[in-house]
Amino acid sequence: MAASEYRDAICGEKNRNHDMGKPSGGIPMHFGRTASAERRNRGSRLAPDFRQDRASFTGKGSGGVSQRSYMAKGKVMEKNEISRATLGRIPMYIKYLKSLPEGTQTVSATSVAKDLNLGEVQVRKDLGALSRTGRPRIGYLIGELLACMEKILSAENGNTVIVGAGKLGKALLDYGGFAEYGISILAAFDKKITKKEYTGEGKLLLPVEELSGFCLKNNVKIGVIAVPAEAAQEICDLFYENGIKVMWCFSPCQLHVPSDAVIQYENMALSLAHLKTQRKT
Repeated sequence: MAASEYRDAICGEKNRNHDMGKPSGGIPMHFGRTASAERRNRGSRLAPDFRQDRASFTGKGSGGVSQRSYMAKGKVMEKNEISRATLGRIPMYIKYLKSLPEGTQTVSATSVAKDLNLGEVQVRKDLGALSRTGRPRIGYLIGELLACMEKILSAENGNTVIVGAGKLGKALLDYGGFAEYGISILAAFDKKITKKEYTGEGKLLLPVEELSGFCLKNNVKIGVIAVPAEAAQEICDLFYENGIKVMWCFSPCQLHVPSDAVIQYENMALSLAHLKTQRKT
C-alpha cells in the first residue's frame, strides 16, 4: 500500500471513530464521560444523606438528647449505651440539682464536680452523655438538664416481678432504691405461696400460677430470677413465654435464652470473693 493510501486509511478510521464516539484505540469516547458522570451523580445522590447523617452524629438539629449515632453511608447504628457507672450517678446528680438555691438557672460541670467531690473530667463526660444542652461559658440550664436525666430513667417501662420469694427475693422486693432508677418491682411469686400475702413493707406475694395473668395485666417487662439453680431455666422459659425478655438472674448457673432476650447474671458470692482479693495489706 502506498504511503498516501495508508495515510488516507488511517485518517478515515479516525474520522469514523470520531463519528461513533470512539478514540482511535477503539474504546468508546463516551465511556469515560459516562463513568465520570455516574460518579458525580452517585456522589450527589449520597451527599444529602451523608449531610443528614453527619448532623445526626454531631448532634446538630437534634433538639434534645441524641441517643443515636450514624455511619457515613446512611446506616443507622444502635443506640449509644450510657455506661453503668454514669447511670449510677444520675440520682446523685438529680438530688444535687434539686438542692440548689431557688432561682438558680444554670450550673457548670466545674461546680458540680467541686460540690460533689468528683473529678471534673468525669462529670463533663457524664453530663455530655446524659444531655447535649450544655453551652460554652454558660453551662447547663438546670431545668433542661433535670428533664434529660429524668427522661433517661423513665424512658423504658420498668415494671418488674420476682420469681423466688425466699429471703433474697423478699429483700429485693422490699428494697426501695430501685425507684430512683425508674424500676418498679410489683410483686414476687413462689410455688410455696398458695394465696395472696404481703411482706412487712406491704409488697405483694403471689402463687407462681398467677404469674401469667399478672404480667399481662400489668405490662411487666423485667423478670428477676431468685430461685435455686436447678429451677432457674424453667423460670427463664416461663418469663420468655409471657413476653418478658429482660431478666436479672441471681441463680448460680448459665441459662439458655433466645437471641432476642437479654439476661444479666449476679453472683454475689463471686463478687465478694473478687473483693477479697482486692484487700490491701
